[in-house]
Amino acid sequence: MAEAALLDRLQEVLGERYQLARELGRGGMAVVFLATDLRQDRLVALKVMRPEIAAEVGGERFVREIRIAARLQHPHILGLHDSGEIAGVLYYTMPYVEGESLRQRLERERQLPLADAIRIGCQVAEALSYAHQRKIVHRDIKPGNILLVGNQALVADFGLARALAEAGGEELTKSGLAVGTPSYMSPEQASGDSHVDGRADTYALGCVVYEMLAGEPPFGGRTAQAILARHRSEPPPSLRVVRPTTPIAVQEAIERALAKVPADRFPAADDFARRLEAASHSVVERGTHSPSRRWLAASAVVAGLGLAAWGAWQGLLPSSPLDPRRVLVFPLGDEAEGSAGEGVATYVGYALEGAPELRWLEGWDWLSEAERQRPGDLPSGTANAISRRQRARYYIDGRIVRGPDSVTVVLRLHDVLGDSVVARTGASAAVHGAAIPQLGVQAIGRLLPALLEPGREVDLSALAQRRPTAIAAFLQGEHAYRRVSFANALDHYRRAVREDSSLAIAALKGAQAANWRELDQEALQLVDVALSTQGWLPHRYSSFARGLRDYLVGAGDSAVAEYRRAIALDSLWSEAWAALGETYYHLLPTVPSPDSLAEDAFLRARRIDSTFSPPLLHLAEIAIRRADTSLAVKLVRDFQRAEPDSIFSTRLELMLSCARAGPESVEWSRAAGRNPAEALLAARVLSTGGAQPACARAGFRAVLASPNAGASQQWGALLGLQSALIAEGRLADVRRLLDSPQSSDLAGSVLYLIDATVATGLADRATEVAREFGTEYSTMTSPLLWALGAWAAHRGDAPGLSAIAEALRAKADSSSARVDSLLAAVMAARLTLVRGDTTSAVQALSALRPSGRLGDLEWQPWEALAGERLTLAELLFARGDYAGADQVASLFEAPQPVIHLVFLPAALALRERTAKALRQ
Repeated sequence: MAEAALLDRLQEVLGERYQLARELGRGGMAVVFLATDLRQDRLVALKVMRPEIAAEVGGERFVREIRIAARLQHPHILGLHDSGEIAGVLYYTMPYVEGESLRQRLERERQLPLADAIRIGCQVAEALSYAHQRKIVHRDIKPGNILLVGNQALVADFGLARALAEAGGEELTKSGLAVGTPSYMSPEQASGDSHVDGRADTYALGCVVYEMLAGEPPFGGRTAQAILARHRSEPPPSLRVVRPTTPIAVQEAIERALAKVPADRFPAADDFARRLEAASHSVVERGTHSPSRRWLAASAVVAGLGLAAWGAWQGLLPSSPLDPRRVLVFPLGDEAEGSAGEGVATYVGYALEGAPELRWLEGWDWLSEAERQRPGDLPSGTANAISRRQRARYYIDGRIVRGPDSVTVVLRLHDVLGDSVVARTGASAAVHGAAIPQLGVQAIGRLLPALLEPGREVDLSALAQRRPTAIAAFLQGEHAYRRVSFANALDHYRRAVREDSSLAIAALKGAQAANWRELDQEALQLVDVALSTQGWLPHRYSSFARGLRDYLVGAGDSAVAEYRRAIALDSLWSEAWAALGETYYHLLPTVPSPDSLAEDAFLRARRIDSTFSPPLLHLAEIAIRRADTSLAVKLVRDFQRAEPDSIFSTRLELMLSCARAGPESVEWSRAAGRNPAEALLAARVLSTGGAQPACARAGFRAVLASPNAGASQQWGALLGLQSALIAEGRLADVRRLLDSPQSSDLAGSVLYLIDATVATGLADRATEVAREFGTEYSTMTSPLLWALGAWAAHRGDAPGLSAIAEALRAKADSSSARVDSLLAAVMAARLTLVRGDTTSAVQALSALRPSGRLGDLEWQPWEALAGERLTLAELLFARGDYAGADQVASLFEAPQPVIHLVFLPAALALRERTAKALRQ
């Protein structure tokens, strides 16, 4: 209904009581008008329920519930004047207040000052606590329902959500209309639980406070279903990544409000308010070490500076955004040529991390090119400014002093707040026997007491007692790694480990370099070396090392858990965020919307450290797939500028050219002839999600036809091409391809058994192929048995499936091989379903986890468990678990497995059905 017509209709219905002036706003449930209450002669905000909502809810009980809510009288609740039903129109009125909503202010300012955010959050919490004591739950706390009048926050629409839930909750659920807003819904609301209490409001308020500080809600997504899935399964991103000045205690209070389980949240909303208020005024942030005045005074004596007054005043000053755990280490000045000053700073940094509570930041990353050339001449003002930008309370600089007979490493510890040198120390050795990095370790050992509690000791022997040749090679590796020269870095790390295998950090960094070089086996060997001596690893690297190992062996869920532990130790660790993104991008952890999570992790890594270039590769691939040409061009250019290894750049150029101008603009045959592996990878990326189908087909065809492609590459091209054709519904082309002589040479006909489970029109060929293979199952390979089992399950052939499952179980029992055990479990789950035990089948399918390594997940159809996951999603949908079905179906966003293309149309169709069922 047009606005003018709607206004006329409502004026006709409500004219005896209200004079409507104009529309103020509208939402999913109602339209709000400015009106005059003719009886009371006052301006009011008149809220009229949409007709479809009114029809579902019913008038009598709606009015009764609104009147219950109207009894709420609190300074921070916008009261209700009146409510009623006239001619099927449900309405209620509220005071009209001059001001704006919190949503309007956030749209204008994006992020609010800490004091304003805390004040608004506390006032809303007080209002919620008052209502909760009277058994009234709001159910839809969001910025649009919080009005700002001067310094006062008013919660609006108290009672609307309650009225909807109480008066028509069951009917609304049946019709797909939900009470609440996805970005602020608690996990229990997101799961459809109608029995929510005040802790759901506390969760929503936690989301609002998070948004006031971060500029965005804690969980986003391209669809409402993706947002709700993240509410249910993910921890909130660290506030201090996007708003570094947030006190730790404030972040902790918000994180408790956002706990997944209601019992883990604050018992009452006013408890949340009290914690926020206390946190915002705390001098010492919880989890950080605040130096005592006695200790500061002692440090002042050592430094010969008058800091006692500062120590005395410290307890009276407001909390500082500078973190006393963060220490920036700048390269040391050195008159000699070379990178010794940079190397000593690196080694000193690792020594600092011998104290788990300290966090080392590399000053090198934040210097200009000119400053890197002469680090010893860095002005104190520049060092102070860099440290403040990185929220580091302290920084270390120094110099290597070379005499005719000795070498001395001098270090100085600066307090950024006091703009002064807190302590100075040095270590010397004879020039011929000097291992300069180890002198740095000796010197930092003497500085550590100025950064730690009195009496706290740190064992630095893990670095101090290593062989000098190993240290030198390790630092050369760090020099190359910092410049994104992974091949060169790996050579140095290898040498360091050969010289001294106890230098665990060299082994771990070597594993990272090998991983970036896609040398997975060597990376696994090196990370095992690191973990075998992990007692020598800096604290935060232990979880990182375990995560890397899990990643390399294909344990996606475990890798995610370990990387998140590493991030919990240091939320500003760009490499840990990038590694988490790599896990979402390459493996198949059990998380919703993995592609979106990967992109988010890569973006966080870049926001933390804009000089860290590895995430650019996959961010560029994502932009190319989305046809975001301008962004893709920028990302590719940035990557090429930073990445000296041309193999990735060549792949990106090939993909970008095709996406911009079409497959005819790219010489795919030439690319496949020159490097079939890279052409195949480019085609696979372009095929993800059916994003660039023409380019993907052209790439796969070129590799399939290339005389330089090996059998494994041709198999990958055949799988990719037929999967792309299935996704587009081009079944005649699929038949021609799989019946071709080249496909026969590659045993491609087995793919009919998989394709026919989701593509109607291929059943005849699948039946023929199954008949040709026969039933001598004990002689067949596990992957072939898996394909035959999938077809038997699709047809409901319980006897045949039982024989296949028995053969797979026998193989698993005799070999104990991972793939045999996985496929035996798969077939047992399928057999349970065919026999009609749906409940047990759902449990068995839910327990399955992809466990293959990167290459296997990409190119071996059975490893991704795609058919099994689609079956699980369909079963969940049939049982009415729409959110669960959507979460499982969203796993087909994962960019790596080529076989996902075969199941993509069915997965997308299922997600459309879940969206319709959820009606979000």
